[in-house]
Amino acid sequence: MTATESDTLAALRRAREQLDNTQTAISALVAEARAQGASWQGIGDALGITRQSAWERFGKREQAADNGSPEGGN
Repeated sequence: MTATESDTLAALRRAREQLDNTQTAISALVAEARAQGASWQGIGDALGITRQSAWERFGKREQAADNGSPEGGN
């Protein structure tokens, strides 16, 4: 493995970590917005996606957490 390849792979690992952190932050902010009464339309607009996509991505987790399902922890 060359130094350049090693540097690129290290940068790729850092980018994945940043993506993971960003996804965690977005999930937490969506949960907070919902707790404050935000609609799925408003959340979708803020994320640049449809309300249906927002609900499919985050609402199912919220619903599962409300029901005590292990899926809610994901």
